[in-house]
Amino acid sequence: MDDTEPKKYVCCENYWRCRIYHPLLSTFKKQPCRCGKPMSKVVTQKHCILQNGFVKERATFIICDDLSVLPNVIGTSVGLLRKLGIKDMDAIEECTVDMSKREVIDLIKLSLLSITPFGRFYP
Repeated sequence: MDDTEPKKYVCCENYWRCRIYHPLLSTFKKQPCRCGKPMSKVVTQKHCILQNGFVKERATFIICDDLSVLPNVIGTSVGLLRKLGIKDMDAIEECTVDMSKREVIDLIKLSLLSITPFGRFYP
């Protein structure tokens, strides 16, 4: 049984105004927000349930050969296909790649030597 107290998060006391411009969370009470007000409003579990947590439930991205990362939305996909000159949708292949930490480090090192590291790493 875990008897450690759960981590508490606080946000700006002026949350409803600040959340639009620069929402921040902190674990330190009274830490100043970007707007200057203290971060003292406790974020409860109820807030997380209503908003499905702190991040979107599932986010996907497109990682290009040059390791640029784009959001996986239809507008981005269409723009990328147009930029690459791809007209035949049958020529596109979706690929999910599982990588270990070691492989990620090797890929980052390769990105220092090549402008197309992903294509060289996974031919």
